[in-house]
Amino acid sequence: MTSSRITILGVLLVGTLVGTVFSYLTAGSPHEVRTFAALATVQGAFVGIVFSIFVLASQVSATEFSPLTLEQLSKSRTFAGLLLYYTFAILTNVYFIQIDHLDIAVPLIPEDWNLMVGIGTGLATISLLSLLIARQLLVKLTSPEHLLQQTAASVNPSNLTPTSNNDDNLRPQRTPLLTIERILISADRRDDEYTVQQAIYEMHSAIQDIVTEPDVFHSTEINESSTTHTTNFELDIIFERWNTCIEKGKEGPPRRRTLVIQTHQKLLLTLLNQRKEQTVQNNLSGITVVCIAAYNDRQINTSLLEAYDDIFTASLEANADSIPTQIEKELSTICSKILGFSDENNASLEGSYREILSAILAQRIEHIKKVVQSDMDQSKRRRFTETTLNQLNSTLGSCFDQLEDEEYQDANAVKHNLLNDLHLEIIPAVEDCAMADPVITRRMLIAFAELSIELNHDPSLMHERIASETKFNEPYVKEIRQIYIDIVESETPERELTVIDCPQEEIRPFFESAELAPIEVNCGR
Repeated sequence: MTSSRITILGVLLVGTLVGTVFSYLTAGSPHEVRTFAALATVQGAFVGIVFSIFVLASQVSATEFSPLTLEQLSKSRTFAGLLLYYTFAILTNVYFIQIDHLDIAVPLIPEDWNLMVGIGTGLATISLLSLLIARQLLVKLTSPEHLLQQTAASVNPSNLTPTSNNDDNLRPQRTPLLTIERILISADRRDDEYTVQQAIYEMHSAIQDIVTEPDVFHSTEINESSTTHTTNFELDIIFERWNTCIEKGKEGPPRRRTLVIQTHQKLLLTLLNQRKEQTVQNNLSGITVVCIAAYNDRQINTSLLEAYDDIFTASLEANADSIPTQIEKELSTICSKILGFSDENNASLEGSYREILSAILAQRIEHIKKVVQSDMDQSKRRRFTETTLNQLNSTLGSCFDQLEDEEYQDANAVKHNLLNDLHLEIIPAVEDCAMADPVITRRMLIAFAELSIELNHDPSLMHERIASETKFNEPYVKEIRQIYIDIVESETPERELTVIDCPQEEIRPFFESAELAPIEVNCGR
């Protein structure tokens, strides 16, 4: 039982008890018109005061947040019930003024008790104590928290978009999502952080409920071929409102930014599950703009980038081949912005910004591994690897150019750290690529060799890394050896990380030395 119902039952119980007591105490007393006139007058004045407070509070709330407050007041059954009760109580007292006695027999109540006084005082007591009910209702109708919850709960596919009936299709109409957006903007203007975050959360919850409705897209079978103009229009309406959450979310404190990224990620995953690949691709930038805003304010949190990983994995499972490539483009955008921030803010790449760049480089290697392990067509995953390595080259090249332009005193150390971080990520990915795609494995091994040469690592360390970190069994060892042999026998091994000052003629000798070193076979894999 809810607290409001408990309050109502408590008020009714107290009113009944007071009426019974007064009926007993005034037993045998003569009928007094003044008593009921006073009760009716007091209750009428009380009703006027209470409802004036309601209207005033609702108007303030409507001005501050949304006109929907007044609409909620007009639709409130509790408000209508209070009005009907006050009307009944006043009319009952007026009726008692006109009669001398009440010819009603009530079981268990003696006939000499003053039933009219008991009823009048009981109704008056309930009227006064109804202020407790009115207080709960006032909070429910005017507080932004309750208004957000009620509005979000009212969202459904039928009221998502304005109706379009003949001549009324151009008439502006208020939708629940628009109301939530209005409250969000107002709360942000007043620096009400709690309401801002709740508005973002309720907007996400409402949209999540909409897109998971079986008939939201007007189709019993959800697939890409069933997409209609109406479907795309509804999604446009949704993201028009949701983009306001992103705009306000990116300007807030870390907690708000994290909330926006997490809810946006969940929304995109849901749409991806609904086979809305194009919509997901078009709205991936929502995560990007929040990350960029956070990093621009020096809120260095690499966990924000993890939002891409779940979407990347889900897109591979859904065979949404355009999503992984778009994610790599978004990561490139973040990298370019970070380099601009370090330049504008006169900040060194040696600290927190380098940490973000290293995390993105590691993500790209991890993405190549996931693509190779997926069911993606071989030609597509090789094109993806080509694109990702090119973007990786571009990111490293931009970093190195900035280090040279700014004449960092520790430029060599920063460059060494970036390359070393990348070097540590490649070999763990080679194991997963070896048996699935030898072409991609070859490219990864050449990249590893280039990094090793640049970092002055001994070729034997490649085998040590392979043995200690990936624990290859015999089939993997044979595959790796064959790749070594192919590279050594090639006339001019291709380059992968072209931004590194690694002479091409040193790649073959590196693999010749590495090929002579034994790889420990782990048959217990």
